[in-house]
Amino acid sequence: MTDQARQALESVRRAPSLYRRPRVVEIALAVLSLGALSAGASWLIQSDPSLVWSLLAALVILAVPFSWHWAALRAPGRAPWRRIDTLLAGAALLAGTFPVYELLWSDGSSGTSAWVASAVATVMLAVFIGARWRR
Repeated sequence: MTDQARQALESVRRAPSLYRRPRVVEIALAVLSLGALSAGASWLIQSDPSLVWSLLAALVILAVPFSWHWAALRAPGRAPWRRIDTLLAGAALLAGTFPVYELLWSDGSSGTSAWVASAVATVMLAVFIGARWRR
């Protein structure tokens, strides 16, 4: 191996890693967000609030995946954004509309449909968060 190649290899080894493990605070916020999205959205759907409260609750429900998407885009020390990350972020945002639909346009939502809608949104958000943390 030549000296130039050896120096180049050594500089690559000294380069900072793009992988940063999630902090305890990030993990706690993720668990809190997923729990609130799952249980909170289901409870809200079943309580059948008035239109004004339903609209406010819909904004809160959609704010959860939007905030995780925004945070993932701006997280320092994370690996670059990939196409799969874009697809998973879009799927998480789209899945967040399921409980919103149940909340706003479903008459007399059953407990099962409320739990299914909130579970789909929660699982998709968990997949997105996990994919960004995995690398």
